[in-house]
Amino acid sequence: MVKHPVILRGYYAGINDSVAKPVLVKRTDQEFIPAVLEGVRRKATPVALGEIGSDTADSNDMGFRLFQPVHRTFNLVLLEAICDRPGSPRLNPKDIVSAGFVVRRFNNHIDEGWMLRNERVLGWSRPAESKLDPDPGQRRPRLNAGNPHVNGKLARVYASLEPAEERVSPLFVAPPDVCASAGRTILYGMVPVTSAERADDAQPAEVDLKDVNEIMPEFLRVGNSAYTNPDPARFSDINYFFVQDLRLIQFGWQAFGKGPESRQLFGVLNRIRLDFNNGPRGLGDYLKDLCAAVILREEGAPAIKLPTFWRRPDADQANDVSAAAKRSLEAAIRGGLPNEQRFDQPGARYRIHAFMRVRSPDGCPPHLQWSEPSEPFTIVPWWESGGRGPLHTITLPDIDATTVKSIVPNVAFTVPPKLAALLKKNSLENFLEGGTVDNSNGSIRWICSFSIPIITICAFIVLNIFLTLFHIVFQWLFYIKICLPYPSKR
Repeated sequence: MVKHPVILRGYYAGINDSVAKPVLVKRTDQEFIPAVLEGVRRKATPVALGEIGSDTADSNDMGFRLFQPVHRTFNLVLLEAICDRPGSPRLNPKDIVSAGFVVRRFNNHIDEGWMLRNERVLGWSRPAESKLDPDPGQRRPRLNAGNPHVNGKLARVYASLEPAEERVSPLFVAPPDVCASAGRTILYGMVPVTSAERADDAQPAEVDLKDVNEIMPEFLRVGNSAYTNPDPARFSDINYFFVQDLRLIQFGWQAFGKGPESRQLFGVLNRIRLDFNNGPRGLGDYLKDLCAAVILREEGAPAIKLPTFWRRPDADQANDVSAAAKRSLEAAIRGGLPNEQRFDQPGARYRIHAFMRVRSPDGCPPHLQWSEPSEPFTIVPWWESGGRGPLHTITLPDIDATTVKSIVPNVAFTVPPKLAALLKKNSLENFLEGGTVDNSNGSIRWICSFSIPIITICAFIVLNIFLTLFHIVFQWLFYIKICLPYPSKR
């Protein structure tokens, strides 16, 4: 039972330092937790334990840099619990009911937590209160009728008003013998820097109208000019750019889709009229037929005829097209953009906020005690080399008659009839010259087996060829390929 204030602070703080920030430690050894605990037992300093920030390579203008497990690097947070009394004696570990920490995104001096509600992941948003217990089940009831049964009903009725839950990572109290040897009550936890967790709701998509207008096809821009009896040769000259515009309208704006934004854009396009020999027609209908014939190459697509008069939209029509294209493009992005992942924002800054729940006297609920936030840190992207741990190595088999005979196929592809006929009936020259033989009459399904080691060797050879070719442009070979002699063991 604790009847006095307590403090949660960074490991190895000074005796009167009540606001020491959590200590972040970087480890590259395989058994990193036992190694850290052994160091704590020997009263090692944070620098001796691998404190992040003690090396200039571990920080930049954005703060600390935390490597990922793919770099064979692991990050720990270290804290200690003391009593807020003269001499700052250590807190009895038995008085700690539970402990943990939250990783909050630090953006423009505002902390955002990874929030959840009723097992649904809400994503990054501001906590209702910075010092609120992240677990709703541990919070004091906001409505108290003095009766546990009534309080339970009130909690269910007003559950939607309760602030969301925040994702918590556990903090562990070091073993008693470690704490006793160190003379401190130590808490430690592994800092998460990767996560496959995604928000359940789609990310908001906001497209700037200026960007839409910048890529607007020329024939949809406002203007008084028009094409009268267009010359097919003229359209042949601009065929490439015109096809790119059609691809934008078909796949980017999804103007001919079934969604409400697509239907609205299609209606706006149809308000622009084109003249044909047999009468006027909406631009949307005409572009739809063009895409079916030129882009999608659908069988039975209608024959395309050039209009006798192709007018440009007026100012109101052009503005309506831009606005409708913006909404349709945002809907397309929302549909194709993956939901927000926890640590997927490049260059984002984070801070750790640690807490512990301390046993209170007389059966009262545990007291929640927060630490100061840690120093801001960024997460090093996976593609950046850690430069500390051993290299990831893949052993390739040697190429000789004996070895090749022992590398039997170990993966098989089921090849459908048409694809099998395409490969069987055509040579390499056919593919290079674009004159492939029709494969529509294929009727036999094949199973083709390959050897993964041989495929790896082929990929390695091709990789070296292309690295050399691209080196002419990027001048990168000296940085991305380093070959060293590897002596055989005696």
